[in-house]
Amino acid sequence: ESLGVKKPVVIKLVTCCPSLLVGGIDSEFVSVVDKLKDVNIECDWLGRNLSDRKTYNWGRILETMELLEKVGLREEKLCSVLKT
Repeated sequence: ESLGVKKPVVIKLVTCCPSLLVGGIDSEFVSVVDKLKDVNIECDWLGRNLSDRKTYNWGRILETMELLEKVGLREEKLCSVLKT
């Protein structure tokens, strides 16, 4: 919740990614949340788009977001790609 993630989203995250409960805060997850905020995507978006039927590799998600930035997708376009 200290990241600005509301309780319903935290519950969904824990359901989808129980590994977030183990140890300290997952730095890759924090980086993904920060990048989403940088492109004006709120944390509620995560709650709406995560599935409890899938697993998530936050490091891979972060790498993909960074790759999209490197190939020239900036805030507006990256936001659009992520929301579709």
